Order: sequence, then C-alpha cells, then structure tokens
Amino acid sequence: MLLPMNMGAAEADEEAPRSVKEFWSKLWWVLFGLLLGVAVMDLLGGDVFGVLFLGSMSFVVYYMVSNDCKQMTQYCLMLFGMMVLIQAVFDTVTLMTLVGGRTIQHRTVTTVLSPDGRSRTQNIKIDEETHPFFDRSQDSTYNIQSAARIASPVAMAMGALLSYWSYNAYPSGLLAAADDIRPFAPQGAGMYGGPGQTLGGGGGRPPATFGPSSGGFRLGGGGSGGSFAAGPQPSAGNGPRLWEGNGQRLGND
Repeated sequence: MLLPMNMGAAEADEEAPRSVKEFWSKLWWVLFGLLLGVAVMDLLGGDVFGVLFLGSMSFVVYYMVSNDCKQMTQYCLMLFGMMVLIQAVFDTVTLMTLVGGRTIQHRTVTTVLSPDGRSRTQNIKIDEETHPFFDRSQDSTYNIQSAARIASPVAMAMGALLSYWSYNAYPSGLLAAADDIRPFAPQGAGMYGGPGQTLGGGGGRPPATFGPSSGGFRLGGGGSGGSFAAGPQPSAGNGPRLWEGNGQRLGND
C-alpha cells in the first residue's frame, strides 16, 4: 500500500482520541499481559522463535500504549494490525492440524562396527507416537506447548481487533487523507489542470507566449503571482505574425 509522501504531518502524528485513551487502552494492557504470558509458555516449551516474536510484539504494544497512548499513531495501528492478522491466520491453520492429536517422533541412532574394524554400520530408527492434544501421560512441556498453540492465535486475533477498533476511533483515516491530495485534477479542480488553466496570476504583467500563435505555453497573467497554462491560445488578432510577410534584401542594388 502506497501513501502520498507529501501528506501533512498532522494526519500521521494526530493525538489518540479520548475513547482510545480512556477505554481501549485498558484492553491494550490486557493484550500486553497476554502476549507476555504466551511468550513465557513458549519459553517453557522450548520454542525460541516464538519467544523472540512474541517478545517483539509485546514491546510494540507497550511502546504504543505507554505515556497515555502518545505513540499510538494510525501508521503503527495499521502495520501492527496487518502483522498480527497474518500471524493469527497461520497460527489458526497450525492449530487445526494439531487439534486431532499430536505426533511425536523419537529418533534412535546405533552404530555397529565390523569384526575387522574397517567399516561400521549406522542404523537410524524413528518411532512415531500419536497422543491427544492434551495428555496427562506426557510431561508438563508437552501440555504447555499445547496450551501455547491455543493462546497464540487468540492473542493475535485480539491484537488485530484492537488495532481495527482503535484505528476507527480516529476522526479520519489515512486513506481518506490521501484522497484529498490529487496531483492531477480536472480543469478547475486543482493544480496541473486542463488546457488553459492558470496557477496564480501575473501581477499585471503581460503574458509571454512560446510557440506558434495558435497554441503553446503562456507564462504570467493577471493575478498576484506567476501563472502557467498549457493548451491552445487565441490568435493575437491583427498583430504581427512570425515568419510571415514579404522578403527583404539587404545591401545596395
């Protein structure tokens, strides 16, 4: 998604609305605690990547909500919401594939030397066990991993919803501000208009025309500043026309 570079800083750095500070910020703190809790579960379950990801998400939430939501801009809400929404989809798909039972693999490697000691044989044995999603016969690490599989998509979905609700609490959106900036507008509707449209005025200066008298560019005009217009221009009437007339011979006969 591309946003105009010349958008005013007021839209990007607009202060968070009162509803966000007084109501939605409380739910953002709940999300912060939930993300930290899932990160701890991933740590106990041995998921290093999950700890790093959820730790970074927790830091972003704390950054936006701290200091009375001073850093909660619409840019941050939009990017954070898109990120957690995509992660929620991935986590949900993973959860659906595991809810029917989890498969654990046990890999055993044995090495046997030949009688003369010149060669060796390596045997690899893989045993697969399927257990329920929560199984009391397994250790605590197994059940903590299962709980993290459920808590992670819940936290991501909550982050996406909070981003959506907080974003819509602002009086105007980023895309609405982008629609007001039209670099190429119809004639009479903005800058760089159609043929004959002027920008500013010329302070009483006569226009300077470039090109043939039937069209071209006109600089200057009758306003307070400079002007520019493109397109056909009316003929100058009975005035002199360039490159026309009778030939003249220089020198004496």
